[in-house]
Amino acid sequence: MVISVSAFEQLRRGDKVWLLLDAVDEMGIMSPLADINKQLANELQGLRVVLTCRLNVWEAEKNALWNFDVYRNLDFNSQQIQDFIERWFNDKTQSQELLNQLKEPNQTRINDLIKNPLRLALLCRTWKRGQKLPETQAGLYQRLVKGHYQWKDEQKPFQIPFEVQECLHYYYY
Repeated sequence: MVISVSAFEQLRRGDKVWLLLDAVDEMGIMSPLADINKQLANELQGLRVVLTCRLNVWEAEKNALWNFDVYRNLDFNSQQIQDFIERWFNDKTQSQELLNQLKEPNQTRINDLIKNPLRLALLCRTWKRGQKLPETQAGLYQRLVKGHYQWKDEQKPFQIPFEVQECLHYYYY
């Protein structure tokens, strides 16, 4: 739907528009929150804003923004992790196999990592039956990258040649 500038301004004045600023920490400037605060005080004044960023950026600049309600993802507890895994997999035996692997005594590092909901989702997305669990966060992300390339290979027009993958890995790591 395309609307006129005046119609947009009318929606904005009526609290019908929310601005989503996702991944503010990826802006590539020194003080993203201070910069956003200036804009909110001027041309974006009165606009409702939802802002996401990494915790370290927020902690470093939390006083740059005022009049914000702050929400933060909390770590999952063990019951929430179990519920998440059971809901992720349709197959009860598959979810049970992953849960059993996570209960092994040498899995403390991965168990600490998957308390974070995003990392738990990444583990579920990349884990296959009979496969060992990654030992580190880097191992988890490597598995995700490999899985992404395999998925892209299945999408014929979107295949990523191996040489390009190697080049991307060189710059990524």
